[in-house]
Amino acid sequence: MKNLLFIAALSLVMVGMACNNDDDNNPVTMNDDCSVSYTIDGQQFTENDIVVCALLDGTLNVGLIGSNDIQLQVNNLTGPGTFTFPNDDVIILVDLDDGTRLGAEAGTITVSDLSDSKASGTFSVTLRDINDWMQEGPTMSLTNGQFSASY
Repeated sequence: MKNLLFIAALSLVMVGMACNNDDDNNPVTMNDDCSVSYTIDGQQFTENDIVVCALLDGTLNVGLIGSNDIQLQVNNLTGPGTFTFPNDDVIILVDLDDGTRLGAEAGTITVSDLSDSKASGTFSVTLRDINDWMQEGPTMSLTNGQFSASY
């Protein structure tokens, strides 16, 4: 019984030591060379502290909802081009200051520059509250959208 208690205590100490420094406050590294700017119904927004900025397995991600106010995602990206909404391969989400989350329902995103280290382009879409299941509520216009991503 003493051996069992000793093993249990030793296990707890080892687990505590192993997890001691795992919790840093910034698990995803921000890239200072990533930015997104856009206008919604006449109000200008600029995001410079982009949390996620990556091209991985053909998916371009710029921004992260929950950390940034906007997220752009283009799936199955093989080269520069223009992608039209609605399309399963493109997602644009925007969080407003009042807590409303908007999703793109129509529009375009153009990836004009794409390489292994950077991407840039423009976008303009019609946004709607993602909780508006009946799609009867008002829409908002996102215009002048630009993104620049270095990864």
